[in-house]
Amino acid sequence: MLYFAYGSNLDARDRRSWCKKNGVDDFLEGSGRVGYLPDTELVFHYRSSVRAGGALNIRQCRGQLTPGVLFEVDARGWALLDRKERVPHYYRRRPVQVLTDCGEQVAAVTYEVLPEHREGFVSPTNDYVDTVRRGLHEFGLTDALLTAAATASDSPAPWLVDRVFVYGTLMRGECRHQSLQADAEILHALPAKTKGRLLDLGAFPGLVPAVEQGEQVVGEYYRVMDIGLTLGTLDQIEEFRGYGIEGSLYTRVLAQLDTETGATQVAWTYHLSEIPPSATVIPSGSWRSRSAR
Repeated sequence: MLYFAYGSNLDARDRRSWCKKNGVDDFLEGSGRVGYLPDTELVFHYRSSVRAGGALNIRQCRGQLTPGVLFEVDARGWALLDRKERVPHYYRRRPVQVLTDCGEQVAAVTYEVLPEHREGFVSPTNDYVDTVRRGLHEFGLTDALLTAAATASDSPAPWLVDRVFVYGTLMRGECRHQSLQADAEILHALPAKTKGRLLDLGAFPGLVPAVEQGEQVVGEYYRVMDIGLTLGTLDQIEEFRGYGIEGSLYTRVLAQLDTETGATQVAWTYHLSEIPPSATVIPSGSWRSRSAR
């Protein structure tokens, strides 16, 4: 079972200090893998006596991503994690779906504060923030969201990904583009491609992971002002019910895009959840070339 770490456990120095005090070996040996917890944000609304101030938790926020690292953990490791996180008195385990920036969705477990221990903003100590920041930097992750959470600024935290990639009826000139445009303040639009296979479902297409090397899907990416608002609209259109909830027609994932400027971007997009038997491959990867034919 994979563990998703987003706080102080990212920092090897802090982790090993706790292990030394408790006479145990490090429970997160080996290299981790970077991932992002979707539709969540970092928040300091838990008062930790151990940290002498606020400690991190996560809460729902559509369109935001919590950066962190996936670790393989054995039974001994889980027992030590539970002990360090003071389960079941203060934190609890939570099953989650973690995204990578290349379209994968990985099942994992993380920790969240019990509801009865959540309150308003609790200012963290500089030492605690520096510990988490050090851990994030160790894995090449941004600390912008940590800084925003630690200052409790009235301004919203920056969006980690504020772009969407569309490849079918939501593109310009297609029948559903107006639905996207109605709620989204579009800041930037460009043609783009991503790795994948495009399927013909009749009235609309579906994107799935590439099966053969070199397969690409042609579409457009839009940078928008409020990605949470935009994704709320698109989730309804694509019949995405939420992570870990069955019955979605499409699943919202992250995709790496190649643009005509030569720059690589990461954007939200939607993968088809299940492939119907009637689906056929669009060899060009372009819905427009199919619909024109």
